[in-house]
Amino acid sequence: MQANPLAEALFGPESTRPGCPTVLHEHFLGLPSRTRHLPETVDAFEARAVTDLRAGLARFPEDRPLRRLVAELRKGSPRFAELWATPPPLVPMGEDRKVVDHPDVGPIELDSDHLSVAGTSLRIAVFTAAPGTPDADRLELLGAIGTEAFDFAGGLP
Repeated sequence: MQANPLAEALFGPESTRPGCPTVLHEHFLGLPSRTRHLPETVDAFEARAVTDLRAGLARFPEDRPLRRLVAELRKGSPRFAELWATPPPLVPMGEDRKVVDHPDVGPIELDSDHLSVAGTSLRIAVFTAAPGTPDADRLELLGAIGTEAFDFAGGLP
């Protein structure tokens, strides 16, 4: 997985490290995460996730990490196991809406568009905040501070 500096600042630098929990681990297993799906988008997110994993396994049946991910989710999440046992309707990649709870700038509501490149396993996620909103202001601030850590508990220097 690759991410630009703003994505790392938004989701945390650990979000792209090999061996760290994926967004699917976080969602289905209830692990700590900066990302929350809005109630009206959860079902579509879950259906897309299962559909995408099924397509990945069909394309790469010998991919051990992918098979391990599905096994972990089936074992650890009754919701995922239910979705996996009953294939959801085909939900195309598309847009989603989520909230990222950033520790320095606060919650940021984002639209996320997911693009795929036909004939490949490449996926591109584009996150945007509605222009002129406090969310856009927080995202812009995050772009300026990046992954720097600030502690103003003792006051400004």
